[in-house]
Amino acid sequence: MSELVPPALDTRLREHDGVEVTPVFPSVTPGISTRYLHKLFQGQEFSVGQWIRELRLQGAEADIRRGGPGRTLADIAYKWGFNDQAHFCRSFKTRCGRVGSVAPV
Repeated sequence: MSELVPPALDTRLREHDGVEVTPVFPSVTPGISTRYLHKLFQGQEFSVGQWIRELRLQGAEADIRRGGPGRTLADIAYKWGFNDQAHFCRSFKTRCGRVGSVAPV
């Protein structure tokens, strides 16, 4: 998916550091407007929203694998922009085929 977007934007989205990632987020990147981002995805099998959700799930999965004392699944879900833990769990299970757990997998 990331081959469609400029590398600087892809890196920025992957290292968002807790900033909510939405289709508006890239517009604060120089040279990238929300309209341009949507144009990049025209005719593709996935939308900007699906791409962003995939990035968020990848980040959450990496955090889950790292685990750590005192980290809850809710904390990780909220960090990656999922405001509803149940929605996060359903999305994670659909993508990964398993329910997330902060315990090592």
